[in-house]
Amino acid sequence: MGLKNKIGKVLIFIGLLSVIAGLFYGGWNYYRGFRAGKQSNEIISVIKQEVKTVDSSNESITPDYILSPEMEMPTIEVDGHNYIGEIIIPDLGLELPVMADWSYPQLDISPCRYMGSAYLNNLILMSHDYPQHFGYTYKLQQGARAIFIDVSGNKFEYELVNTEELWPTDVAILEQESDQYDLTIFACIYNGEMRTVGRFKLLNTK
Repeated sequence: MGLKNKIGKVLIFIGLLSVIAGLFYGGWNYYRGFRAGKQSNEIISVIKQEVKTVDSSNESITPDYILSPEMEMPTIEVDGHNYIGEIIIPDLGLELPVMADWSYPQLDISPCRYMGSAYLNNLILMSHDYPQHFGYTYKLQQGARAIFIDVSGNKFEYELVNTEELWPTDVAILEQESDQYDLTIFACIYNGEMRTVGRFKLLNTK
């Protein structure tokens, strides 16, 4: 067998391995996303049972966070994890719980708070690239709405200002620019090579 034939077979073999690896990764990622979506739905059901939406028509009641915006966001514990509320993005068909703090294992369950507070208008939320989480953020058009409801029932409605892509090394930019926006959401894309970021401005609170 000639050297060229051997090299050709090796390249074909490597190509097949790459295809198999790609299919395996895609399948595994799909399964993880499906599982995460299922868990999120179950957690949302629990949170909704415990949270009562604030009656915005009663103007005599001033929410605690307005009196003390520096206060810690209250949490609800579900299955050993603390949640600060839920995020709703109608254009993506999403209604998701938001965990109070982030870690890689926790991101497999739901979006998490990366930093900031809804009360200080600098909240940053993050997730994996699952379609069931923030994986399709890049599809949002300017003007899209996002609604965050904390576990006390306070509702914050936002409007998308812009989307952008950042390198993982640009996390400092993401943090520094968070004060220019009231809500930021982001997720990994392209196998973790980039971050897709959605920037929102506050419309109103209820």
